[in-house]
Formats: sequence, C-alpha cells, structure tokens
Amino acid sequence: MGTEEKPDFNTRIYLDSDETPISEYPVWFNMKREYAENGEIWGAGNVYSAGGTLYMAEREAKINTHLIDLSKEQGNFFVKIRARASRPLQDGEGAMLTVEAAETFNMSPTWRIGEPIHVTNLSTEWKDYYFLFQGAGNSMIVNIVKRAQNEDYGVFIDEIEISIVKPFVAMPIIREPLNYKGASVDIRWLKVKEADGYLLSVYRLMPSGEPAPRPGMPQPTRREYVVKERKISGGDTQVYNLSGLTSGGIYFYTLAATKGDKKSVPAPYKELDELEAPVVNPIKGPAVDGAFNVSWAKVPSATAYNVWAYYDRTAQQDGEFVIADEDFANVRNEKGELSEFTPENPDPEARVFSMTGRAVETVQAGWLGYNHAAYKGMICLDGWHYFNSNQIVSLQSEEMDLSKDEGKFKVKVDLWGAIGQTKDNDGKVIDSRQTEAAIALFTYDEEIGLFKQVELVYPEKVSPKWTTYELPFTKGAKRSKLGIFAVKGYDNLYVDNLKITQNYKRGEVFRDACYLKQLVDGSEHDVKIVGPAAKLVTPIHVRVVAVRGKDPENQFAQAKFKKSQYSDYVTVQNKVGTEVLHRLVQADVYAVDGTLYIKNPMKTKVTIFNMSGATLLVDDSGNSDITMTGLASEAYVVIVGNEAFKVAL
Repeated sequence: MGTEEKPDFNTRIYLDSDETPISEYPVWFNMKREYAENGEIWGAGNVYSAGGTLYMAEREAKINTHLIDLSKEQGNFFVKIRARASRPLQDGEGAMLTVEAAETFNMSPTWRIGEPIHVTNLSTEWKDYYFLFQGAGNSMIVNIVKRAQNEDYGVFIDEIEISIVKPFVAMPIIREPLNYKGASVDIRWLKVKEADGYLLSVYRLMPSGEPAPRPGMPQPTRREYVVKERKISGGDTQVYNLSGLTSGGIYFYTLAATKGDKKSVPAPYKELDELEAPVVNPIKGPAVDGAFNVSWAKVPSATAYNVWAYYDRTAQQDGEFVIADEDFANVRNEKGELSEFTPENPDPEARVFSMTGRAVETVQAGWLGYNHAAYKGMICLDGWHYFNSNQIVSLQSEEMDLSKDEGKFKVKVDLWGAIGQTKDNDGKVIDSRQTEAAIALFTYDEEIGLFKQVELVYPEKVSPKWTTYELPFTKGAKRSKLGIFAVKGYDNLYVDNLKITQNYKRGEVFRDACYLKQLVDGSEHDVKIVGPAAKLVTPIHVRVVAVRGKDPENQFAQAKFKKSQYSDYVTVQNKVGTEVLHRLVQADVYAVDGTLYIKNPMKTKVTIFNMSGATLLVDDSGNSDITMTGLASEAYVVIVGNEAFKVAL
C-alpha cells in the first residue's frame, strides 16, 4: 500500500481512539491485528504504509514494540533501525528521531525508563542506525518517536531489528555508591566471574565552546575525565575509593571488566550527584510546646533543606500498636484551603499537585503525594497521569520502622475507585475502565543502597463506592516505606481512613515523625510542632536533609531533584508551658476512682491522648464539665484549649 513517493494516508494500520480497543493498554498497543508480529500487537500513531516501509508523518509520530523479554546477557541489547528523512532540514529547522526503551514490569504502576537516544540530522539516503541499550528486563517496550517543527518533514522506517549479543566477559553491575564525603566516595560493583581486573572511567560534562547546532538545542559538551580507564587489579575487587572530587559536583562514571586482552561492554554510566549530609548544630533548649530553632552548616551545591522532627511513642501494653492513623481531615488544596470536592462532586478542572512528592497535611509527618489532590477529608489520586503519562500517582509514607513482630503488620484503608469513560463525538461510550489500587511495601536493601519493592497487594473489587480493606503484610523491616498507587484506570482513586497497626510488646518504642518542612532556604529554621508531641514532656529528635533542584544553567545533570542522606539525630527536650486562659479562670483535670473529670470553664475544645500519642477523644461541644469513664489504668495527656495536663488513672 502506498509508495515512498506517495504514502497511503487513507488506510489506517492502527485503531483510532473512537474504535473499540483490542488491548487493555490502547495507548501502547493499538495496531490492527493483521499487522501483528506473530500475534503480538505493536503500537503506532501518525504512521502510514509507504510501499513496504513506514512513513512517520505530522509533527509527531511513533511506533513501539510489544512487550519483549530482553533480560538475557545482562540486559544489553542493540536496536537497529534502517531509516531516512523525507527531505533535508532547512537552516534553523528542528527535528529529531528518538529511540527509547523502558522496563514496564508487565505494565505495572511504575516503569524504569532508560535514557533516550536522539538522532538530530537524519540522512535523506537509506542508512542503518545502531543503538546500544542496557539494563533491560523481561517486559520491555522499545519506542521510536519522530518530532519535527514542520509537518512536511517525515521519516521513513524500513527495518527495526532488536538483538542480544553474547560478550567475551560479563559486564560489571554497579551498585549504589557509599560513604560520600564530598571529596571522596566508595564506588562499588559486583564481582564478575572470570574477570582479572576492571577499568574505571570518571568524567564531568563541560561546555565544548561550540555553538548550539540550532536555536533551542543544547550546547555541545565535551567529557573532562577525572580518571580514564584506570586499571583496578584483581577480579575479586568490589570497592574503589575515588578521591579528588569537588563536594556537590556532578560526575559520571562507568566500569568495564577485563579478561586478558578482552574487556566487557561498559556498565551503563551512572550519575554521581550526591550531596553531603548536613551537620546539625546542638539545639539550645528546651523546646516549649514543640517550638524551637534548629540550625546547620551549609552543604555545597544544596539549594534547600528538609527539616524533620520525631518523638518516641512507647507501647503501654502487649498487643496492637497504632503506627499511623490518618483521616485526612486537614488536607489542603493549592490555595491552602479545605476542599469541598468529593467523589460525587469531583473537581471539574481535575487540578492536582504535580508529580514531585509534596508533603500532605497528615498527623504523621512525611506522607507525600504524587499527582494528587486534596478533597474533603480524603486524598484523591488522579489515575489519568498514570494511564496516559506513565507517571507515578500515589500516596507514600516517610521511612518508618516496621520490623516488630517479625515484620508482620496490617493496613486498613477505605478506597473508592471511579470509572473512567471515553466517549465519541456523539456522546457514545466507547471505553470504560475501573480505576483500582495497588498497595506496595518497600524496604531498604543495604547491598544495593536503595529501597526496593518487597510486597505488592491489589485490593479486590475496588468500585465507585467506599469499601474498607484490611490487608496483611509480612515483610516489614527497620527501614520501610508504604505506598498506595492508582492503577489500571484513568479516573480518580480516593483514599480515606488509613490505619497501620502492628503487634508490639510493652516497652517497645516507635519513633514517629511529627514535623516536616520542605525546601527551607538558608541554614536555620524555626520549628513549631502542632499535635500530641507538642504537649508531651518528651525528647524531640531532629534531623535535616540537603536538597538540590536542577540548576537551570546545568543542562548536563540528569537528576532534577536530589536529596542527601539524613543528618545524624540531634535531640532537644520538650516541656509543656502553662497558661491561664484570659488571665481570669483556669481549667482543671483530675482523676477519682478511675473516672477522669475535666473542668472547662471557657468551653473550649478538649482532646485526650494516651502516652503513645493516639487520640482517644475530641470534644468540641462547649461543655464546661466533661466526665470520661472506662479508661485503662495508665497516664494520659488532656489538652483543654491552650492548656495541657498529664494525669494518671
């Protein structure tokens, strides 16, 4: 159909958006079955038949493979593309062909996307282009995209070949660096069988001094090597201390294994963009009602800092202990206001906070939202950004200790998944998808220096109504994170009443995050904790993280946002201030024979906490006399207006 001189624009080789999908993922797999490769469906957009070749038309076009297992031979594979441009580029005209690959984890909520390769000046003659990709998994997509400034610039594709090559010696697997000290760092890798040594190359990208090829294009760069193919003797070596670095500088490094006169494919280059952990100064205490000032030494290349505070909650008895208990009553929209939107009355503009993790206004500090919105007493996760943009859409916890009871814990949560619909021009529904949830546990792996997913649960029968789920997990660790993800559909997932519990023994301690301020400028910050920790006579533990956003002038850095390791804890003692309301009358709290009596002359809000920090009662009725019975024989904190009382039954 068609010719290179006259492509067939009248025959579609892929399904239009108003046609019935043939795949659960129509954005990626939409080519008609007659064009399937051994029954496997590819994906395409603005691609047409042209006499045995494909013509990529309009300003943007793409073609992508089905899912392919390319994990063998350490995930190194080549993509060969036979291609040509339909005409030469004019002076100042921009266009490029981009080849990219991603491990989809069988179309899971999160993908591992490799670095794209760009060809910016295709020949008008047929030419074979070869691209090496690394780090492949067993469910890869290879995506080829043409982008052009003008619609009449097209690209012809005659052949796409994907192959795996067996090497002479295996490639080293680079692990996360450790012990970053600014001027030095430990480069680590896994030992390669039969290797007799390694070659380390470390470089920085610097401006070459040449002008950009076209307006808007990046400035050409050159590699400035710190070390180039430095020989590291011994096949058993797995760590090399690299020194002579500039603190906060951005470097790139790669490693190849040697076997006699042969060497392996170099490992995928890794960006070294670490920041030193801040050193926090001793805090001049005590803190009063959770208020104090903290300062630290500036970190080279840091643009801001995240300030954390924690307090210790102790189990008063054996049994179920509350790790987190969130009703999201205080979550705020982009204006800092409580929202009135609900699942029945969603935001018609579908506004969300961006992909970057933003601290949600939770009781336990550090829950971060990605592509989320604050609704009335709940969190909204917008599945559209996952389904159509392959972005993370989730609510994720701060790092927490879930190692008690051999790592077993429970998650209780209310979920509501909206059904997304696509309609044609006549209003007819042509696609309908239920947005569902995935709840994942991540634990820190000391060997690789990263958090990795160790458990994944898909709650069953999520639907457009509130359903309460109680889900057991069994692999909690000292350093754990929990995430709730919107998956499978392109509408909203609503989250409410999230509770995490674990069996504790009497006297066991949970260090609970009670304060987080993100992106603090300068090198000091006034902390003001709001919540149970502010009203307890307790030590407060502080630590600080350095943050670097991508410098707009540093086009060479791949990481747009980088955080350092946590600083060491610095502790300050908190004390509870006393205050006489209006200097006239004073509240009182006391216990007699197991009954708690609260005198509230100003008829203010009353809150009762146990010593673990759990809220037992909130009374906003305005009663001047409140009585509470049935409490266990232990200590409690009672807050009456601005006054705090500690009483033992």
